[in-house]
Amino acid sequence: MTFFLQIGTTFCRGFWPTNPSVRGRARGNMHLVFTSRAKLTRHGEDMAECPSLGPMGMARTSVRCRLWGYRGAPVAQAPDTTTIHGSAKVVQRTMTEPNTSQNQTAAIELELARLGEELLALQQELAKKNAEYERIASYDGLTGLLNRRAILERVNEWLLHVKRYKGHLTVVMLDIDHFKEVNDKHGHRVGDRVLTDLAAMMQRSIRKTDFVGRYGGEEFLIVLPRTDAAGAAIMAERVRSSLATVPIHDPEGNAFMVTASLGIAECLEGDNEDSLISRADAALYRAKEAGRNRVEIAARPD
Repeated sequence: MTFFLQIGTTFCRGFWPTNPSVRGRARGNMHLVFTSRAKLTRHGEDMAECPSLGPMGMARTSVRCRLWGYRGAPVAQAPDTTTIHGSAKVVQRTMTEPNTSQNQTAAIELELARLGEELLALQQELAKKNAEYERIASYDGLTGLLNRRAILERVNEWLLHVKRYKGHLTVVMLDIDHFKEVNDKHGHRVGDRVLTDLAAMMQRSIRKTDFVGRYGGEEFLIVLPRTDAAGAAIMAERVRSSLATVPIHDPEGNAFMVTASLGIAECLEGDNEDSLISRADAALYRAKEAGRNRVEIAARPD
């Protein structure tokens, strides 16, 4: 029976008079153990010979080689090996079966890929969780505005900016007038809606570069970078008038009005967080003492 044999880079035609046993699991490489005399030839010339050995006439010559079919096709497809079709199946299966180390390498690579995908998914989930924790840590749960800690951080950031680069910085303190009466008369659910409506109104009234936060209870703090007191007064009046002219409705459909008082303070040389906010707070109380529903600007010290 004829087969094709490659030893190293040499293609040979071999004569296989009896079925060999195939040993070894290296992909494309195996040991052929011939059980009788066999000869390998190339272009009619002898290339190798497997002599008969042993008292029982058994020739056992191991040749490390690769089996090929006609013109490089698999053994099972070679036209001159059809008479050993059964043996060809065995040979082909042995040739395509990866060795143990290759199996282990492939398994490790698959496991690493799976772990990499799991790690990426965990990193993405962690990023989402961190973003959620940042939102919880920085924003008020009811109004969606910056909370007290976060708005004060903005104040300090811009105080440092003004100290280094000069320019203007103004803060506005807002307090809803008679808010306790709103809660007592209409309930806390209605009071919460007043807070959320006011928060949305303030966000619509400020620039994208401005900041507004819930300072505490019904008090709010607006930070206006690159704005002087006069410019802040225009914005504050817009918020005050909008709130005073928009009715609020309770669950029974009854309408009532809500107003707010606002105090403005522009950053002066030497100001820090406490001094700047204290002057805005003092202006706010002057607005309340003057009848509420008004805007007051902190006086500059002499």
